[in-house]
Amino acid sequence: MSASKMQGRNAGQSGLALITALIMLVVLTLLVVAGINMTNVNTKIAYNMQLQDEAQAATQQAIEQMISKAANFDIPLPPLQTIGVDFDNDGTTDYTVSVPTPVCIASTPIKQNQLDSSNPQDIPCFGTSALQNSGIVGGTVSSGNSLCANTTWDVSASYSDSPGTGLSVTTHQGVNLKVVAGTSC
Repeated sequence: MSASKMQGRNAGQSGLALITALIMLVVLTLLVVAGINMTNVNTKIAYNMQLQDEAQAATQQAIEQMISKAANFDIPLPPLQTIGVDFDNDGTTDYTVSVPTPVCIASTPIKQNQLDSSNPQDIPCFGTSALQNSGIVGGTVSSGNSLCANTTWDVSASYSDSPGTGLSVTTHQGVNLKVVAGTSC
């Protein structure tokens, strides 16, 4: 073939290969940018889930601290408490959790025949609300109400991250306690 014929063939292309290559580079660049953006979004989602889980654990730990003290269920009931939680044991509070006063939901009197005279925790409960056989252990057991009741309490804790993510977590936990008559509920 002569050089003039070769120029005639190539003259019809007029840079089509170059345009195709540039389009492919633009498409490839867009795919890479989309991949990077998806990675950033997934990282933010994982971080937010970690914050949510840590805040949930902080509220649960604050509730456990509240429940561990029996005095928190006696008269007078404690006011709103602010409990600091340190997860990484560096001496710095990581989360500050608000724990309001526990709320008594229900109180059910314990029957005399449900008590065990050999259990030291049941001894203060013997007797009846009518004071028949009050405090005498070992006699005939009445089927009336004792001096104790089973109570159900709602203990809640909440955390709000006002400066940052807008994270807000509230945890509720039910607690059953046996109390001597006269305890608030």
